[in-house]
Amino acid sequence: LVMPAWYDIAEVDLERRHDAPGVRASAARLRDLIARERARGVASEQIVLGGFSQGGAVALFAALRHEEPLAGVVAFSTYLVLPETLEQERHAANGATKILQAHGSLDDVVQPARGAAARDTLERLGYAVEFHEYKMEHSVCLEQLRALLDETEPRHYLRLAGTYALGECLRDAGSLEPALDAFLKAARAERDTLQASVEILQAEWDDLERDTAAARSDVSEARAECKLERDRLASMTWDRPTWRFGEQGRSKAAKRASAFAGQGFRDSFGFFEESEEQRNEAEIRARDTRRLLRSLPPEYREAFETLEIVPPVTPDELKTHYKDIVRKLHPDLNQDDPEAEARMKAVNAAYYLVRDIIEQAD
Repeated sequence: LVMPAWYDIAEVDLERRHDAPGVRASAARLRDLIARERARGVASEQIVLGGFSQGGAVALFAALRHEEPLAGVVAFSTYLVLPETLEQERHAANGATKILQAHGSLDDVVQPARGAAARDTLERLGYAVEFHEYKMEHSVCLEQLRALLDETEPRHYLRLAGTYALGECLRDAGSLEPALDAFLKAARAERDTLQASVEILQAEWDDLERDTAAARSDVSEARAECKLERDRLASMTWDRPTWRFGEQGRSKAAKRASAFAGQGFRDSFGFFEESEEQRNEAEIRARDTRRLLRSLPPEYREAFETLEIVPPVTPDELKTHYKDIVRKLHPDLNQDDPEAEARMKAVNAAYYLVRDIIEQAD
């Protein structure tokens, strides 16, 4: 079976026999690629070798043995190949080269233990390794790419030695040199695209944080205003509770009379009693109101009932009555009541419906 890869996989167990000739051949190709970039005027300190899976293994193998200092090494979801030869073959030129390593905690292709073992070996040999673990399988995630872009300066040439991507280029080009050119071009374009995507996401995140902070500020300000209003209303009665002056739908005189009577007041001079004429007017108004309500569609009748108000009513009276209800039912003042928000929505809908009726009538 022939497959596009950096080296042959002789056994499923990655700790066992490695394809030494294949690894060294791929590392030689990377050295040739670096030499070509050097000939084009690119300093070795501006070149990062990086890869995923097999590509990461070859990147580590080649970079740590390279005779010129490199900008860094990126090793994603990978392991050390031929680790027993590293201590003897490593080159001092890259002894201080920074290594960015990342691995998925759910990786079932290259076990997380293999990535951790590679990190431990490199640190034991004195290399500076920045290791990240992400909750993912044998893959790449956005946080991982963000860390890569943070560690890789824009002037560096990022060489992503990914098995699949290079294999695709080899299949299309048919030979190694054009395949490497196509792969590097695609890697540069992908890097630029990812950098732009990360910048856009960062800008969106900053906007979201600003909007959230502004919304929290508005809520805090509204709560402060509600508290001031509560304190103001309470101070009008010297912070003492008041009694109710009757029920909705009754005349003002009847409300006053029943309220004072309920509190033990005796109306000796009949100041709060209704006259015969007042009672007749009240009965006529009540009768007209009942007729008017019966003539309205059901949704309008429900709107008046929700607002606890009866027609006829002027726009100013409706607005004043609505504000009184809002002060009592607003969710910020009834945070312990889970149904407060639903009642407030019903009141708002009823208000706009009744307001439209009144405006159409005018």
